[in-house]
Amino acid sequence: MVFESAEQFRKAVADYSCEYKTRLKLKPNDKKRVRVKCEDKKCKWLLFASIDKDSGDFVVKNYYLVHVCPQSAKNKLCTSKFVAEKFKDEIYLSTIYKIMGNSGIDRESQPGKTLFVYFYVCFDTLKRGWLEGCRKIIGFDGCFLKGSCKGELLVAVGRNGNQQMFPITWAAVDTETKHSWSFFLKYLIKDLNLGTGHGLTVMSDMQKGLVPTLCALLPDSEKRRYIRHIWSNWHQLWSGEERRKQFWRSAKSSFEVKFEDEMDKLNKLGNKICEDLLHYEKTTWCKAYFKEHSKCDIVENNICETFNSWILVARHKAIITMLEEIRHKIMNRNIAMRQFAETWISNISPMARLVLEENIDLARFCEVRFNGDIGYEILDGQYKHIVYIRKKTCTCRT
Repeated sequence: MVFESAEQFRKAVADYSCEYKTRLKLKPNDKKRVRVKCEDKKCKWLLFASIDKDSGDFVVKNYYLVHVCPQSAKNKLCTSKFVAEKFKDEIYLSTIYKIMGNSGIDRESQPGKTLFVYFYVCFDTLKRGWLEGCRKIIGFDGCFLKGSCKGELLVAVGRNGNQQMFPITWAAVDTETKHSWSFFLKYLIKDLNLGTGHGLTVMSDMQKGLVPTLCALLPDSEKRRYIRHIWSNWHQLWSGEERRKQFWRSAKSSFEVKFEDEMDKLNKLGNKICEDLLHYEKTTWCKAYFKEHSKCDIVENNICETFNSWILVARHKAIITMLEEIRHKIMNRNIAMRQFAETWISNISPMARLVLEENIDLARFCEVRFNGDIGYEILDGQYKHIVYIRKKTCTCRT
């Protein structure tokens, strides 16, 4: 018997072991030679194969075919990888039948044939939840599907009043392109009545086709960039711990004077270091230039990363199984969030309360001066801010 490689030989051994219910062990087991023996010490069954020096094929050189051991249902060679490879065609077709139902699918279709390209999901509960109770900010991201049906999952995630992630919609697509993002965004805009994006903030990294599609379909929205993506590109030229810390201080500066001071400090850490950073439009990654309508000053898109890791196990499964598991997780999370909200001791959310308490502690070091009308002048170290009571605003923008 001749095989192309040791890998093909091992697959044949696994097929034989599972078909005849025999317990076999491979030792030695490498690229040049494989010896297969029965685990029962009384059984003399033996199979040995190695590379032929002349042809380069993997050739069986010794075979004793008589088994005297009893059959066994336990088999170490019947691994999850072996089962998946053995039944992947049946699983694939079964999944496709569930998707298409009685819609005229060709029952003779071969595995690998494209039967659908995009699959968009948006539940009414999530749609109404975002419209009625979430901050007007949406993060976009894409992640790979790791199951038998390869592709990508495009996601849109918002933030609720407690600064937690709020999944809005997702779509399974074949590849991440301008066309797939356009398909996804058109349905999202229709479901959430976003129009041209006025009063909306969108966050994204430099995904393939996403940025130009956002500019085309949501031209009036505020665009923010994923700051870690900017950092990963920028620090390739400007590495170092002190530069990293100063980079984040600059990004998290909440007003322009503070930002300019931090950039001056950063400029001392390298020639033209600030020019390379300002190559990325500062209105997309610095808090000092963010608009205030979304009531959210995050500079990271970790809400999408959290969602992608939250559904990691589901992403290893077939399309329908994955979508069903995500639906179940969303249902359970909605119930858990409702129960959590019932434990609040006031109308202020827990995360907002933490921010308030931190600001109360910081306010002890500020000096307050009343202007005699409706405003206050606040001295905070070397910086001066104005608080407008009626507008409920402060020039510190925190």
